Amino acid sequence: MDKNSLKEFVQITERAPNEIMSIVEILGLKPKAKLLDLCCGYGRHSIPLSNMGYKVVGFEISESLLEKAKQQAKQSSVEVDFVFGDMRKLSKKVDGDFDAVINIFTSFGFYTKDSDNQKALNEVAKVLKPGGNFLIDLANRENILKNFKRRQWFTYGDYIVLEENIFDFFSSRLETKRTYIGKDDSREISNFSIRLYSLHEMLAMINKAGLSTSAIYGDFDMKQYSVDSRRMIILAQKPIT
Repeated sequence: MDKNSLKEFVQITERAPNEIMSIVEILGLKPKAKLLDLCCGYGRHSIPLSNMGYKVVGFEISESLLEKAKQQAKQSSVEVDFVFGDMRKLSKKVDGDFDAVINIFTSFGFYTKDSDNQKALNEVAKVLKPGGNFLIDLANRENILKNFKRRQWFTYGDYIVLEENIFDFFSSRLETKRTYIGKDDSREISNFSIRLYSLHEMLAMINKAGLSTSAIYGDFDMKQYSVDSRRMIILAQKPIT
């Protein structure tokens, strides 16, 4: 992941404290619970959660983000077990029996094939202990389409940013290109493509993975999900057998 991608993560740091408190409440985490932060990025959730006394494993496929997470954990004197890997092979990289797994800020749907995204959910089910919870936070497809903008300008720090979007209705993928324009007229480009799933698609995939949906929220304030919700936050549980 390049430095432009890091920009995308750094700008959301300010949301983390509120998200963390909601995560703890929604999951009902007990003291010293074993928690997996799947696609942990640079550790904006892993590190504070570990500091709260939870046993946290951060899992990430971006080496640059993982290195940044390790550095920040060291600076904060916090111990987090950061693991590099592909979430389609999660169970081969980490020990199972997690009390909870979290996947925050639309870190799901980047694989081109739906079958690969399903594999990732199947792997989550494998590493959860019976009765363990899975919390996944996604962009709300319906809200994005309702308010879709082909082009838009905004500012981020010292940059003026041009965002250009294309939505493919055949694949339900959002293709985004962001051009960062500096004060010296320098330009840096960040591209990403993501499969946006509808609620019914996600519920079917979660069920196929062997998990049962417990709750659905529209944001981290735990408001009811609707077409106008910015987020689609789903809580699922692995059945106790």
